[in-house]
Formats: sequence, structure tokens, C-alpha cells
Amino acid sequence: MQSTHCIFSRRNTIALLLLLTIAPAAFADKWFPAAPTIHASPAGLHGFKVIPGSRVAGKFSRTQVAPDGAVTRVDGIRTEPQTRGVLFLLDEHGDEVVLWDKPLVNTPVRVIVLDDGKHVVTVDTFSHMGWEHSLVIYGEQGQVVADFKLEDLLTPEEIEKNVPKTAAFRLWTEKADIRALLDANRVEIVLAWGRTIKIDMGTGKIE
Repeated sequence: MQSTHCIFSRRNTIALLLLLTIAPAAFADKWFPAAPTIHASPAGLHGFKVIPGSRVAGKFSRTQVAPDGAVTRVDGIRTEPQTRGVLFLLDEHGDEVVLWDKPLVNTPVRVIVLDDGKHVVTVDTFSHMGWEHSLVIYGEQGQVVADFKLEDLLTPEEIEKNVPKTAAFRLWTEKADIRALLDANRVEIVLAWGRTIKIDMGTGKIE
């Protein structure tokens, strides 16, 4: 049987190694568009839908000049990202009963739904982790109880020393335990380096 040999030149080998080296850095912070997701409370009593979309933010008007010098006016609609959150329960027939349906402040990476049918806690922003909206608490009827950027939760020294970073992300929840305690009415965040943050879900105050 004739064998087939694959021969790489030294130049090809160097090029391949270079590609393998830079590829992770080039694509590490690239995210696909956010997809709709659904999240359940611990006992399965409530569900929460995260539905990415857009909303009309205004109108625009501009002029454009053709090669022959003709000037035309172009009118259009300007949109911006807008994600909806839908909290619901199931009735005795298994049909959804919507408790609230409102715009969210961001598209969250993680969602914690409580069994009380009131509170929803979201962590981080899709494709922009560790900056604005690092932790958001929604109360009854979807009102925002608290909306924390990372600097509200950690000191600059803690961020610099303990938070892993990439070109675009600050991975503050890496190896962290985040839970919402219904009986205590608070969110507890146990961070990888040992610090615990406690937040009152009713007031949004850090304890």
C-alpha cells in the first residue's frame, strides 16, 4: 500500500504556530448575538424569559449626493437594543400567566428567579461583563430596586488585584457563589478570594 506523506515547509510551520497563538486572543471576546432564554425558580413555580430585541429610538434624516451631483434626502428610523423580561407562572392547566412584562436595563448573562413571584436578580451584561449592570435586582411588577456597576460592589484595589481581565471583560464572578435567599430577603455573593457581599433585596442597600 502506498503511503501518503504531508510535508510542511519551515515557513508553513511557523505560520501555523503563529495562527494558533493569535487565534484565541482574536476571538476570546467575540460573542454571537444574544438569543432568547428562559429561566426557572428553584421550585419551578415561576419562569422568566429574556427576549433580546430593539426599540425605536428616534428618526433620522440625511442627504446623499449621487455621482451626477443630484442631492436626495433620506429619512429613516433609528433603533437601539432593548431586551424584555417576562416573569410568569403556570396555571392549573399549564398555561402561562404573565406577572410582568417590561424592558430590562440590559441583556443579562445570568438570571436568578425567586419562588416568591416578585424578585428577579440578573448578573452581568451579555458581551460586556464586569462593567455597567454587573448586578441588577428587580422587584414586584418589574421595578428596578438596584442597578450596580462593578465599582459599586468592589473597590478599585479589589478589582485590580483579584478580578481576572480580558481585553473587554472583567470576570468578577469567576468561581463565585451567587445566591438569592428568600427567607433572609437578600442576595449573597461569595467571591473567589473570600469576600462576601450581602445586599437587601427590598431596598437594594449593601449590608
